[in-house]
Amino acid sequence: MWLPWQDAAWLGLVLAVTAISLRIRTPSKRWLWVRELAQESAIFAILYATWQRVGALSTGDTTHAVARGKAIVAFEHTLHFPSEVWTQHLALHSHLLIRGANWYYIVGHAPVMGVFLVWLYVRHRSDFARWRTALAVGCIVGELIQIIPVAPPRLTLGGIVDTAQVYGPGAYDADGAGFAPQLAAMPSLHCVWAITTGVAIFVVAKSRWRWIGLVHAGVTVLVVVITGNHYWSDAIAGAALVFLGLAVHDGATRLWRARRPLEIPRLADRLVSPSPELVGAEPALDQGVPADGSTR
Repeated sequence: MWLPWQDAAWLGLVLAVTAISLRIRTPSKRWLWVRELAQESAIFAILYATWQRVGALSTGDTTHAVARGKAIVAFEHTLHFPSEVWTQHLALHSHLLIRGANWYYIVGHAPVMGVFLVWLYVRHRSDFARWRTALAVGCIVGELIQIIPVAPPRLTLGGIVDTAQVYGPGAYDADGAGFAPQLAAMPSLHCVWAITTGVAIFVVAKSRWRWIGLVHAGVTVLVVVITGNHYWSDAIAGAALVFLGLAVHDGATRLWRARRPLEIPRLADRLVSPSPELVGAEPALDQGVPADGSTR
């Protein structure tokens, strides 16, 4: 169902070469969209390949992964976080709610983000680079952290129910394979994607429908905990990665603008300052007029 990381890497390479070629030889205006689309598609193809590859690497010793999960629970306990077990048991009173959460865990991940990226690119092109960079930085840093295996609550805590296996639909096969690595609970890329999408919609959109973005982010955080796939700390770490990505983009943008030559002020100076040929010359209307002011 999911594209293997090798195929995604080759696809990203081909798209990157296409984008670079079109930058070396600038196409006509009507074909510029091909260059931009190839560039953005290359970025996301490489991000996807990296995500899948890191997922294959984070399959270390389950015993150590479970121990790290229990350490996270102990840390949350010291900070008086709500228990993941208690939160899930509240939701287990409604099987319909649990099945809805399982569906949202699947559909609200990649499909929602894909629709969001298309909407942002088509309707708000000037804002696309900022949120794409935030997403890319959050994913890259998160994937590097996920190299260290951490088991999710459903594999760590005895009181947690694996809702996907019990109530369906399941996100993972019987052998543990699925669209996301099972031992990569920290941080939650689910939350990185959802929070990036939600905050971007809220900031970029101007209508009252922008609140849907924050609702989506909040629901996703609840869903990943209720389904036993992530800890509260995973979601908090995911949110921190989103704001790290925004800080990286905004800082790089300010640095770039500060280093760019100020072409507009220089052009204005050339327009206002007199040319060397005119310095010291008398106005043309004064030529031929006697000092006494009489006319000829």
